Amino acid sequence: MIFLAAPEHPSFYDDVVTTAAHEMLHAAWEQLDVRERAELRDLLEAEVADLGADDPIHEQIEWSTDGSKMARPSELFAYVGTQIGREGGLEPQLEEVYARFISDRSALVAVHTDNPFG
Repeated sequence: MIFLAAPEHPSFYDDVVTTAAHEMLHAAWEQLDVRERAELRDLLEAEVADLGADDPIHEQIEWSTDGSKMARPSELFAYVGTQIGREGGLEPQLEEVYARFISDRSALVAVHTDNPFG
């Protein structure tokens, strides 16, 4: 079950959208079978590795996992799905999986990237 708090100020609505999608992707990750998760792990690691070392996503993932190797794949799936947009999209296999859960991932990523607080 995912609980979301309504922000007191409209400037934080985008944060709620990103957070809701992020948490939903954790649940989606658990619905994938073990074989598919194994296939996606390396693709997710490659997407994050392609980002600049100063990209805040590295710190966010480290903070979220607290160094736990078990938590990392789910966090990668959630962060990549909500925050990383590339011209032409991500690796096709990743985009296909995300499309099962998110109807317009580029719009979702835009909510995050256009958010001055994101």
